[in-house]
Amino acid sequence: MIRAVTFTGIVVGALLLTGCTVFGQPTFAEVRQETLDAMDEVVALIPDHGRIERTPEFKPYSCDDPLVMGTGDGAFFTGQWTVAVPPDLDVVEFLDQIPTRLPEWAEEDLGVPTKEPYIYLVRKTPRMTLSVEESTLDGGKAIELLAISRCGIEDSDDLKSHGQGIDWPLTNSPTTPASPAPISSAGRRFPFTANE
Repeated sequence: MIRAVTFTGIVVGALLLTGCTVFGQPTFAEVRQETLDAMDEVVALIPDHGRIERTPEFKPYSCDDPLVMGTGDGAFFTGQWTVAVPPDLDVVEFLDQIPTRLPEWAEEDLGVPTKEPYIYLVRKTPRMTLSVEESTLDGGKAIELLAISRCGIEDSDDLKSHGQGIDWPLTNSPTTPASPAPISSAGRRFPFTANE
């Protein structure tokens, strides 16, 4: 009887610990969708936007990847879009309005020189970072979005669905050099802040 109670206690304890570290964390599919929804929300603010060029999804970075100085379980999603805008759109004014039009986001200073116009935003709940900057697309004016999700636990369905079943263009496997951090059109590497 004591052996059965001890065994049950160990199993329940292990399940509780596992629940805190895995089951309490969102899935990768959930954090990916949160990121895409946030990007859609910004695009919806752009008056009369044109074509959206979506950078192909690549193999997600592990949250404990030393390249991004992260910690934690799972992986984070990176979304990068370039959105064509009307030639008369005042991009500086548009970027200045984003924090008031999206009050759940806070503008933060990266502490490094940036090409203007540019804005770096952080949302606390659910955690996500988003940079928005002026760019070009098809020779015309555009706005580039780069969003980085919080960590999400990948399951077997997530692993099969990334990239719609195609081979990853980038990899972080032990036999291949680590892929670089995402880079904006201005050539800046974006810091990993999704798991802070």
